[in-house]
Amino acid sequence: MMTDSNGSAASLKAMPDVITDDRKDTAWVTIEIPVPPCKVFGFLQNTERLFRLNPYLDIRQWEEHPSAKRFHLHALNEMNGVAYDLFVTLEDVRPDTGFLLSYDKGLKKSMEITLQPGAATGSIVTLRDRYHTPAGEDQLKEVDRSLIPWANSIRQYLLGLERWGWFWPYRWYRERFWLNMRPFHRRITRMLIWVTTLEFVVFLFVFTIYWLELMRR
Repeated sequence: MMTDSNGSAASLKAMPDVITDDRKDTAWVTIEIPVPPCKVFGFLQNTERLFRLNPYLDIRQWEEHPSAKRFHLHALNEMNGVAYDLFVTLEDVRPDTGFLLSYDKGLKKSMEITLQPGAATGSIVTLRDRYHTPAGEDQLKEVDRSLIPWANSIRQYLLGLERWGWFWPYRWYRERFWLNMRPFHRRITRMLIWVTTLEFVVFLFVFTIYWLELMRR
């Protein structure tokens, strides 16, 4: 389940909620994942994988600083058309609880990820974007509209690993091949897989009818 900033059920929106007053210039989304917080935290600590899971972030270049806490990101956000050429810094790491990713330029100031124990042995994960106050209407286009799809992508990826992670070809495909594809190519590949699957189902249906008719004779 995903909830928006008001606690109600969330669907894919054009833009996450932007809050006023004491939470001004903030947007967030919360997801429930049936995976223990310690495993989710370890998974999210891979910062490059975390950013590549954004289905609308076309990463052109990713460079990791020797400290492993500072990264150079050159990318294009396909949802708002904003190009990024900035440094991301990993800060305020709290084991199994959360961490902060700060940006050195642009409207978005930081993204904080927090984890709480969920139902049974699951986790409640919140992705919270904080923004500088916009200088004008033109800067509002920099608001990241991919926050909710990003959270959903993280959830689906973790569920896939929980179900199929034991199967090494699946892990190799997801980690070495799928993650390194550009978002547009992933969508094309997904569409081709569905089309191929549908064609195979239709073939089986036609073949079954043919075989049944043949058996009647």
